[in-house]
Amino acid sequence: MSRYSITIKVIIVIIGLTGVQGLGIHGGGRCGTGEWSCYSLDQGLRCIPFNKFCDGIRNCPDGSDEPPDCTNCNQTYSGKAGVKYPIRVTGPFQRFLPFVCRVNFVAMGGDFGDSVELSFLSFQIGRFEYTRDLTSACKNGFMKIFEPLPNSFEDSFDSPQFGSFCGRLTERSATFHSKSNNVSLLIVVPSRTFIPSTTFSVFLTFRFLTRYQKQTVGSNFRGQTFQYGTAIPGTFCDRMFLNCHLRPCRLRSPNFPGFYPRNITCNYHVKQMQIAHGSVASIVLHQPNDYKIFVPRGGESSPSSTPSNVRGTSSLSTDCADVVSDVVKVYDGSTTDMPVLAKFCGDGPMPSVISSGPELLIQLYSAPYSVLCSSRLEIEISVKFELETAPFMQKDRSRCAYIIDANRHRRKGVIVSPKYTMPENSSCTYKFIGASSYDRIWLYFVSYLSRMKQKTPNDDENSNLCTLSMLEMFDSHERWPMLDISETFDPFPLQFCGESHIPRLCLHAVDFPPLYSPGRPCKFPEESYLSSGPTFALKHTFLSTLDVVDMFSYSNFIARYEFVDTRQDGIAIGRTECDRRFDSRSAKGGFISNPKNIFLYGRGGRENLSCAFHFVGLPSERVRITIFSAKLAIQSSETHCEAQYDPFTQRHICVTSPNILHGRIASLRGIEYWESHSSTIGCICNTTSLDKSRKFVFDSLVNNVKLVFSVNFMTAFEDFTHFNFDAKFEFFNSTFCDTHLFDGSTGLSPEGTIEFHVPQGRTNFSSGEDMLQPLRCRWQIKALTEKYLYLQFSGHEVTLDNCRDGMLVLIYLEAHLVKPTTKACVVSEALSNRLPVKEYHVFSQSWYNDSYSIIDNLRDYLFIEIVASSNWKGIKLHFHWMEVTKPFFRSLTGRPLRNVDCIFECPEIGACIDPHLWCDGVSHCPSGFDESPANCHPLAKGMQYLSLIVTMAAVVLFISGLLITWVLIRHRHKQRSCSTDTDDRTKDYENRLTPTDDYPMEHHSS
Repeated sequence: MSRYSITIKVIIVIIGLTGVQGLGIHGGGRCGTGEWSCYSLDQGLRCIPFNKFCDGIRNCPDGSDEPPDCTNCNQTYSGKAGVKYPIRVTGPFQRFLPFVCRVNFVAMGGDFGDSVELSFLSFQIGRFEYTRDLTSACKNGFMKIFEPLPNSFEDSFDSPQFGSFCGRLTERSATFHSKSNNVSLLIVVPSRTFIPSTTFSVFLTFRFLTRYQKQTVGSNFRGQTFQYGTAIPGTFCDRMFLNCHLRPCRLRSPNFPGFYPRNITCNYHVKQMQIAHGSVASIVLHQPNDYKIFVPRGGESSPSSTPSNVRGTSSLSTDCADVVSDVVKVYDGSTTDMPVLAKFCGDGPMPSVISSGPELLIQLYSAPYSVLCSSRLEIEISVKFELETAPFMQKDRSRCAYIIDANRHRRKGVIVSPKYTMPENSSCTYKFIGASSYDRIWLYFVSYLSRMKQKTPNDDENSNLCTLSMLEMFDSHERWPMLDISETFDPFPLQFCGESHIPRLCLHAVDFPPLYSPGRPCKFPEESYLSSGPTFALKHTFLSTLDVVDMFSYSNFIARYEFVDTRQDGIAIGRTECDRRFDSRSAKGGFISNPKNIFLYGRGGRENLSCAFHFVGLPSERVRITIFSAKLAIQSSETHCEAQYDPFTQRHICVTSPNILHGRIASLRGIEYWESHSSTIGCICNTTSLDKSRKFVFDSLVNNVKLVFSVNFMTAFEDFTHFNFDAKFEFFNSTFCDTHLFDGSTGLSPEGTIEFHVPQGRTNFSSGEDMLQPLRCRWQIKALTEKYLYLQFSGHEVTLDNCRDGMLVLIYLEAHLVKPTTKACVVSEALSNRLPVKEYHVFSQSWYNDSYSIIDNLRDYLFIEIVASSNWKGIKLHFHWMEVTKPFFRSLTGRPLRNVDCIFECPEIGACIDPHLWCDGVSHCPSGFDESPANCHPLAKGMQYLSLIVTMAAVVLFISGLLITWVLIRHRHKQRSCSTDTDDRTKDYENRLTPTDDYPMEHHSS
């Protein structure tokens, strides 16, 4: 049994004995609890409140309430609930003896209340002073308030040693509300023999409250229930608050709304346990009512502050002296080892203090000595839930440090400066680590605020502007996955603080939350930052506070970051941004994809993109590009290109609209190059999705191929996630049908035959997968200058059905093989009888231009390309070609002239062949006219040669006549010119003056 339980029983016994004594002997009755009984002959028994006993006024007729040398000390008071009883403690009578007075107040329960309320209206005991070691003490008297501890206190070591009140009450009143049913006041005044005389005054009212009455005292919220926490066993005032989102929580100091005892430390633990997935919970402390907080800083005066520090100012302060001042500390966690978010004393409304996590510790400390004042504390507790904006960050909560690693986290996101309260001289570090050495960090600030303290007249104009906060940037060329900013970081030349020295801002991005990817890109370097290496860091330092305020209100920022992948395979070509070269001497194959550099796309500020991948193999090699997936997303309303599959050429082609000047096109085009010629080997465009099981294969016939990835008119919201591809390339040898060049300038015969026999099966490719691709061969024929080419072969008309088991023949006449001029199908002998045979006669392109060869002096050419599926059955190809000339050509004046070199003409094709081909035993004209007996008889040959001689003679005579005529005309013109000059000289001679005698004549010596 505790000592206070024994005390209560003793007090009850004393009160009972006192009541029996006061009844008298004649009434036979007795007074109620808390009353003094007195008796008179005329009135009988009379009951007066016990607080009137020994109050200096005679209330009983017999004067029994004012016996000689009585005192209201060492008395126990009770009374009816809800009634205020005034009492004045009588001062000490003896100057030379210490004065000790103990007054007890007991609520007897039921109609007599369950708790005690003491209201001090006047108080003056001793003096509150500061000692030389800056501690406080009560001199010349003090008062202590005792209250029984909870039943959990079994060890006296844990019992708090309550402090003392002294000095003078400067407020109108100070009220104390008990937590239990009894309270004791202990007033001590030492002997005043050797000290000056001091004023003593203790006047108060006491009232006993029922539980209902106590709940209504100090509460302004009728009908709303609050959670005041659960008492922690073994402590005097520690409490635990759990899940304050279910019911509003209120943190109250002991004995609230009355003042709290001296020399106590109360720990209030707040913890949020119910948190939805993907959310972050923060504890919010707030008190807008300035009446609910009064934490005294100390006594009436202090060495470093002005007097009247008890309730004069109306603002909280962080200048709380240790030991002598009451103080409230808020820790960002569950223990006192966590950072201190706030430390304050004084009075006034409390701005929001927000924790960084779901746990918070509030500690109330009261000094051992203080003046009597209405100290109290009530704080509203709420929980704020927000979506986890940075689940990708690795955080060290004790230091507000984050690591954003591109290998484990998102490659782009938003970072926001702490929305919770930050302690003084603390910092938050955000470290970005790229996935590889090719990564760069692109960062731009959507908003930035950094206020500064107002300058005083004593401040220097050049004083440091970083008084409240500072933002620093660090750059590094190494991947350093540690939180600490080490020496490997190179600081940027600027640090940002104050309102004038701010970082680059991209203000128009604020209109595009939550990712802040604006409609107009944030340009670099005007509006954003780009690291020079794969590691980058931001450090936001909070240097000092503006009293107790929300840090977010004077220093905050919102920034968007993105890891930029600058990796590109292959070898860079010159200083181009994305053109790459792949050489078969380095690798026979590999994988390629589109560049991931955001600055090449619309979201990085680029409108058009064109990247070329060059593949260069050995002369005997070909290139195969296999596209596994591609995304070239263009809205259907803006599409100006359509990807199609040409069943004849068995290639993917792009069909563009006639008017594509301002049309959007995203394409992937493969082009092969040889000499001055080119040919498209495949193209896809504006593809929104591709079947991954279906591969797009671009096969070349030469060793030089370029794959062009191009997009135009991109918007600011598009990037490599909208336009991308993944492909594989390989170089392989193909000896099955090499690309031949038949050139007339080599001195060989001006005609030739191309024969190609397709065997039963294909063995030229390296893998079975290649067998699925069609067989392709190409031959090029080149004529001499001012010669034309003629090609003859047999085939069938091409349809989609009749050439499935055959071989497609395509004839191109242009330098860039875009569209074939002739299509034919060649099948095996077994199938050729089922289809009508057609003879094809093809001339080169210049044949149809009368002045082409003469003016441009270019060489004519044509291309033969064959395409066959893998299921053919032995096919033989036979092409006959020769150089021809025109019988007539047009002069510069447009007149048709006979070509004197055209002697041996094939009339069925209207072309002349080389004389060496005439009657050589092989038919070159389609009808065999050049080998007919009429042309090849010896006499016929003689007549032909005679006609040739006559023709040549006529040409010579004609040219000679022209020369003679030209000479005669020239001679006559010259004579006429000479005659005119002679006349002019004669006329000039006649007009000359005759020399005088004194003018010497010219003599000619013989």
